[in-house]
Amino acid sequence: MGWNAFTTFMGSEKAVMMATSFHPDGFNSVEEALDMAVEAVERGDLRNGEAALNWVLKEDPKNTTAWIWLACCAPDDSSRQICYRRASEHNLY
Repeated sequence: MGWNAFTTFMGSEKAVMMATSFHPDGFNSVEEALDMAVEAVERGDLRNGEAALNWVLKEDPKNTTAWIWLACCAPDDSSRQICYRRASEHNLY
């Protein structure tokens, strides 16, 4: 299974389907999904963390925190840079 951050912000439903395959009932809220994602990434479960983060970004594409955590799941520097760039686009003061 490949990394899906790019499919999320390009509008693909693939990442959403991946998230719901791990969480058949979905999440009750963006906050719940983000909490679960952070816990998963912190324990090294990048697959489930990424899936939850993709769900968050489907619901809230401007969620800076989700973009930053998604960078932790990225397979390479180029992918991480894209996530950080997306986060900074939505965090302008």
